[in-house]
Order: sequence, then structure tokens, then C-alpha cells
Amino acid sequence: MALDTGGTFTDFVAVSPDQTQHRLKLPSDGSLAIRVGAVRPSEEVEIEPIAGFVPADGLLDGAQVRVDGETVARVASQAGTRLTLKREAADWAPHAGDALRLSWEGEARALRDAPQLGLRLLTSTPWGAPLPQLELRLSTTRGTNALLERRTDPVGLIASDGLDGLLAIHDQTRDELFARVPAPREPLTRLVAAIPERDFARVSADSSLHARRGAPRPLRTTRAALVAAAERLRAQGATRIVVSLAHALEIDAIAAIAAAREGDVLVAEAVDASKPTSSHLVFLERVGSLFDLHRPSALLENLRNRVLHPVVLFYPGQRDGPAGLRFMDEADADHNYRPKLFA
Repeated sequence: MALDTGGTFTDFVAVSPDQTQHRLKLPSDGSLAIRVGAVRPSEEVEIEPIAGFVPADGLLDGAQVRVDGETVARVASQAGTRLTLKREAADWAPHAGDALRLSWEGEARALRDAPQLGLRLLTSTPWGAPLPQLELRLSTTRGTNALLERRTDPVGLIASDGLDGLLAIHDQTRDELFARVPAPREPLTRLVAAIPERDFARVSADSSLHARRGAPRPLRTTRAALVAAAERLRAQGATRIVVSLAHALEIDAIAAIAAAREGDVLVAEAVDASKPTSSHLVFLERVGSLFDLHRPSALLENLRNRVLHPVVLFYPGQRDGPAGLRFMDEADADHNYRPKLFA
């Protein structure tokens, strides 16, 4: 099964075990469009299958029934295509052929997002029951949309000294490239802190040109400097911090952000200090950059009981047995992964 969720619609393509292909398109706001097929006594209505699929019993329970944006009823219970309604608008009554919209509110809405609804519609799985075993591919443009529309949380950037202006400079992909006064573009964030990484003062001014250019200058970045920069950005309103340093992999003096164990605590705090909601999903990317410094299995183990949201870790490796991963054939397989592996 593959699904793509965007700002307006979420599209599904599924192939069943008998190789039959199914397609489904749902609004990304987690609502469902239904059509009344027949009206029965005792507040019951028969609906047409949703995009050809009959929902599992109870899948639509508790949903608001909306007409032109107004709530007119709620779904008291649902069995197949039969709904028992509890009317909330005295002047409304369902009729055959009516187009209605179902939606949820509060915690129920957080749990019933478009991907979840689509997966359960396609597999006829009710709420509370595990989804059947399937191969799932997910893509989304929501992150890109949030960046383009500036709807992200305030983000602070810690960059190498001298590179902190790149967000304002951008690159050469702009109109009127050779204009004498190019039009400025709004950077993704103005909350930027520069960190000096090399100690130029320790290279003698009277050294030969070759020595000054070729000799590696000592690193001067410290964990205290990183923490101080992050605190300055937080005081300016940043709630998320991005670290992009030219020598990030060289800074062994920081011991991979204080022996990585404290780094795990910082990751956990950064994740769960946000608004506590069950709809959050955490993606950990570029974990391969920790290779030879910190095992991802140890990172995940240290995050247990600290991060309360689902965590998906993208790892550049090959699966080795039911619970092992091998980093790009560069190291022996680590068989200590307790989380579920998808490869």
C-alpha cells in the first residue's frame, strides 16, 4: 500500500494479495464524504459504500454529521452501511440522495486522521484492532507546505561562523540573476547563532603561507558554546533548534554531544516538551552520521519511556535477521533492536 498525504487530499493505492488494485482519495482534514442511499425508521439511514468500500463496524461511531458546515446530528452507532443517528438540529431530517460530511473533534479527531481512516477503510479494520500485516509506503508534502507557508514552529539555526548569512543570501536560483540590486527574499528563519569552530589565533601570523593554509587549526567549539547559543535562540523565541556545523563530525571533544547519553535526554526533552498530543509522529533522520560514535540501537533504547510519541528512525543499512541491522556493510550486524523493523 502506498499513500501520499498533502494539504488538501490524501491519495491511496493498494494492491491486495490477489493482485487487485484499489484506489482511494480522502480529504486530508480527516473528514469523510458520504451519500444517503435510503432512510429507515428509528433514525436509521443506509449510506452508499465510501468510494466503493464498506466501513468496518464501529468505524464511524461518534462522528459529527455536518451539512454546509453545521453539525446536524451524530453517529450513535454504525454497522456496515447502516448508521443510527442522533439528531441535534430539530429542523433537519435526512433524505435519500443527501450528501453529508462526517468529521470528528477533540482527541477522536487526532486519532482519526486521513491516513488512519484510509488504511482502515481499505483493510476493513475497526478502531482498536491492529492493522493486518502490509507493506506501507508513505510520502507527504505537508512539511514542504509548512515551510513555504511559514507555518512551522519558530526555528533557530546554529551555524558555523561565516556561514550564518547563507539563509539570507540563498543560492543562485533566482530571477534576474545579474541584477545590480537583487530583490531580497525572506529567509526561512532570522533566528541564527554563529559558532566559531577553528581557533585562528593559535596559528602564528609569521608562519609560512603554506603552513597557514595547510596546517589544521585546532577546534574551539565546546558544548558550553553550543548550549549558550541554543539558550540565546530560545530567549529570542525559538522552540526548535537546528545545528549545522562545518566540522560537526570532527568535534569529538564534545563526545558526540556529551557522550550521546545526555544527547538522548536532550532529544527526548525537545520532542516531548512540545504540545502533548497523541497526533505527533517523530521522524529521526540522518542517524547514519552517528556511525562509529553511537549505535542507533542504544539511542532508541535510551529514548524508551522518555519519548511518548511514535518514533520512526530512518537507517541506512541492511536487515540482518528478524531483529538486526547492518550499517551499509561497514560493521557487524547489531541484533539488539527491540523496535519493529521495516526493510
